[in-house]
Amino acid sequence: MLSAAFRVFGGYGYRRSSMDLMAQAARMSRPAVYQSIDAARRAAASLGCSDRHPVGPRRALSRGLTGLG
Repeated sequence: MLSAAFRVFGGYGYRRSSMDLMAQAARMSRPAVYQSIDAARRAAASLGCSDRHPVGPRRALSRGLTGLG
């Protein structure tokens, strides 16, 4: 999905890109794209990341690995 998003934004620019174009590029349905975004948000939240309290990737990974032990 991320690769498809990069291709769409690179080809169309931010303003002309759409979820439909990203879904087509990823060969996914639009609902599946939204589900993958929701899953990514849940995974980030489980590592201590949120929109309100962003955590760097190194710190988030550290938190996630600490929680596994």
